[in-house]
Formats: sequence, C-alpha cells, structure tokens
Amino acid sequence: MNTKTKILALLSAALIIGFTSCQKEKYTLGPFPSPSDIQITATIVGQSDTMPNGDGSGVVNFSVTAKNAALYKVNFGDGSSPVMTQSFPITKTYSKTVGTTTYGVTVTAYAVAGASPSVSTVDSVKVYYSYHVDPAILKIITNDSPDGRRWMIDSTASGNMGLGPISTFTPDWYDAPPGDKSGYGLYQNVYTFTNNGVFVDSTYGKMFGNEGAFAADFNNGVTPPPGVWGGYGDDWILYQGTYSAKYTFAGDDAAANQTGVMITFEKPGSLGYYGGTQQFEILSITDSTMWLRTPRPDWSMAWYVKLKAKK
Repeated sequence: MNTKTKILALLSAALIIGFTSCQKEKYTLGPFPSPSDIQITATIVGQSDTMPNGDGSGVVNFSVTAKNAALYKVNFGDGSSPVMTQSFPITKTYSKTVGTTTYGVTVTAYAVAGASPSVSTVDSVKVYYSYHVDPAILKIITNDSPDGRRWMIDSTASGNMGLGPISTFTPDWYDAPPGDKSGYGLYQNVYTFTNNGVFVDSTYGKMFGNEGAFAADFNNGVTPPPGVWGGYGDDWILYQGTYSAKYTFAGDDAAANQTGVMITFEKPGSLGYYGGTQQFEILSITDSTMWLRTPRPDWSMAWYVKLKAKK
C-alpha cells in the first residue's frame, strides 16, 4: 500500500469513528417547571382604619409574584375582560357597582410553553365605590355651592309631568299640557340642591301625588293623610310644610334615552308628582333645564317631570 492510499484509509476510518460518536450523543430538555407559590397583593387606594374598603374611588393596585412564571392572566371578577401581563403592579378601577362589593379575583400564572398553568383565587377583595358625577352636571344642578341652586317644575312646558309604562322611556299614558295641574301645589314647589348633598323641598304647604304614598311616607301609614282629594283616582293634595333630605348621585353608561346619571334621595325626598319613589334618572339636562324619569317597578309604571332653574 503506497503512502497516498494509507492516508486515505486513515481519513476514512476517522470519519467513520466520528460519525459513530455523533450518533451516540443525544441531547434532551428536562421537564419545564410549573408556576408555584402565587401570591396576590391588593392595595386599595385610600384604605385606612376609618375607611377599610377605600376612599370611594374604587381604585385597587394589584401585585402578583410566583415562582417559574413568565406570564399572568388576571380576571378582576367584575365582568370586565381579563388582562394579560408580564409585569406588576397593575391598576384596576371598580366603578360598575355603587357601594361596598366583594370581588373574586383570579390569577392564572403561565411558565414557558409546555408547562402547566397554576391558578390562585382571591375572593375577599372588598372595595367601596362612591359614584362621581361629572363636575359639569354637578355645577348645573347645584351651582357648585353649599347654598345650592333652586329648581321648579316648568309649568309652561308640554309634558311638564307625565306617566308611562315601566318598559319605555316616554310618557305614553299621560303627557301634561302647559298649566294642566295649576292649583294642585305641584307648580309652586321649589327644589334646592346643594353641593354637600342636601335637598330642600319648599312646598309652601302643599304637595301633589298619590294618596297611599303620602300616607306611607308622611303619615305613618294612616289614610287619609292630611289634605284633600286631587281630583282623579288616587291623586291627593297633601298639606305638608318644607322638609329636607339627603341625596346622592349614582349612574351607569349613558344610553340613547338617558344621560346615565341618577339622583337618589333619602326618603321622602322626591320631585314632581309624589309616587313614593326616590330615584330619578336624568334623561336630558341643559344649563337651565332637566327632564327626569322615576320608575316604580312594583306598580309597572314610571313618572316624568320637567324642571327649570328658578331665577
């Protein structure tokens, strides 16, 4: 065998040995560790000893930690869409429900692809939300003053009071023409709203409404309450002096037939025809007018009233 042939034989043997060695070495990845030890911390803005559920803003800052987690899905428990995130803190404002509400917050932690998720649930995040009305609307209603702004029923307007079914937002059953209820006490009442949540009804001795509602709320349930028959059905003219009550705002998203803002009175606060209702939806509002609807579901009806600012 000549020298050239020997060299080729040696190279071939080396290649075969190398290839065989590569074939024997196998590399595999170990199992991906699943997330564990998930910790959720909810910090409610404005929380204190006197306000344990927050300051009414509804704002909560969430922080989450976990071992072997690369991504998190947070479900806030209020019906909103979950949020995917890789970092914290994240801020959530709970604003759909007025008052103190407990929310179940679910966090799903994910590792890298191929690992199983781990789920942790916190079901005791208790948050207080106080509805915050648009400052522009508050200024219209109250003059942004502790002395308040005064309102009266617009007796000159068509539909100054009305009645309709609970299923609509229009006074389908009765739409009062201008001046229709003169002499009943309805048009002389002056309503004052202050910016510190106080409502004053200056009745000048008379209110107009439902006899049974007046008896329940002004006369300890005794019928008839002091006054005289109002001329139709259960209508009644109540002999009642000026009174005051607290009020707050509540609301939801605006719709085509309303602003989304509601005025809620402490009993017996009310506007227009007294039907024993204390929540009034603002259907429309301008610098000097308000059109409101107050539903009474147990009677399947809703009353309407148009107000104008008193000069």
